[in-house]
Amino acid sequence: MKHLFLIILGFFAAVSLCAQEDNYDVVYHDHIYYSHLKSVKFTHSGLVTSLPIIDLGSSGRLMLHFDDMEGGGNIYTYEIIHCTKDWQPSDIEKIEYLEGFDNEEVDELEFSAGTMYDYTYYNLTIPNEDVRWTLSGNYLLVIYEGDDSDRIPVITRRFMVVEPMVGIGGTVETPFSVSKLKTHHRIEITAYLNEDVSINDPVSELEAVVIQNGRWDNAIFGLAPKFQARARINWDRTDQILMPALKEFRNFDIRTFKYTTDFVHTIDLRKDGNDVLLELAEVRTYRNYISDIDANGRFILTNSERAEPHISSDYANVIFSLDSREIFEKDVYVMGAFTDWQPREEFKLEYDASREIYVGSAMLKQGYYDYMYVTKDRDGKINCEDIEGSWFETENDYTLLLYYSQFGAEYDRLIGSSSFNSNK
Repeated sequence: MKHLFLIILGFFAAVSLCAQEDNYDVVYHDHIYYSHLKSVKFTHSGLVTSLPIIDLGSSGRLMLHFDDMEGGGNIYTYEIIHCTKDWQPSDIEKIEYLEGFDNEEVDELEFSAGTMYDYTYYNLTIPNEDVRWTLSGNYLLVIYEGDDSDRIPVITRRFMVVEPMVGIGGTVETPFSVSKLKTHHRIEITAYLNEDVSINDPVSELEAVVIQNGRWDNAIFGLAPKFQARARINWDRTDQILMPALKEFRNFDIRTFKYTTDFVHTIDLRKDGNDVLLELAEVRTYRNYISDIDANGRFILTNSERAEPHISSDYANVIFSLDSREIFEKDVYVMGAFTDWQPREEFKLEYDASREIYVGSAMLKQGYYDYMYVTKDRDGKINCEDIEGSWFETENDYTLLLYYSQFGAEYDRLIGSSSFNSNK
């Protein structure tokens, strides 16, 4: 394996940290436009694995963190854009949904201390003394680099503001379809209207969205209820809402570089960089389900030895390898929350025919990471089951969002949200 480690290091010696995309247009999903910006996290304050969901008028805050591997003190500003329920720009003016001013500078920054790789850490908290939102719904946070006359988007992040008008809950049940019985979760949704809330036509004006483990790539949109029974609103109890249960996530822990942990094979700390070789993984498509504790695809950035981990945690070139005699007709990627649930090019694996393995590497900050191996076809469609398989016993987190599009209204309100786990 040590010989394999040296070969892999040579294989990726020429990978550049500064590759960038040519598209400067804002995209309305979670996205990192430049590869020198890393370790982007956007969560509810104090809840490091949460989705960025916040109640309207609450005292809560959302926090964005990211590292700039180019160092120095670049100028970054932010913008907040209200969106429709299907993540397009709303027709309402900014003055209608914001109080105060955005387009302010991200001025909270610190420089890394005592690390092999230099970086600048940036932190943004919203709402803040400059701006707060006044309407519920979907929002997009855009981070720009440069001043007003010559700025370009570098990070986009979705977040949701809820005005809790309606109680909504869900459960995971066994599918009715025999073909899905051992591989999928069936989601049942029920909403309850409060006595002081009046919705003229809930069946046509309400839509639900189901999110599995914080993933937007496989979220189910546009779920209209089927009928209303007084204050209770029901969705179809057939197999209307089915999601592959998949397998428990693979994981690795690099909170310390002093010794190897589970699934970490070798750690090499050199004068010119750090390298971490993970254990050789296997294809799990047809393997039986194995219960394992995971973070359902999320990641946590910290280290176990030094204070102020946001600036004292180091980076390492993490090397992934997948044993496979089969050469897939599709591209193979590493995917998790740290890749924005997207098959990003820096996480693509290449096939080494001489050793019959897929190999890839990525620069990651110290912490704990969940991930899976996925394939992507020529049309860009992601498949998590080709390599990982799917088993109904897998434990998953689900989030429900309920939107209210009142007839004649100018925007879509987010009037309910809840989260639940598939293990009752």
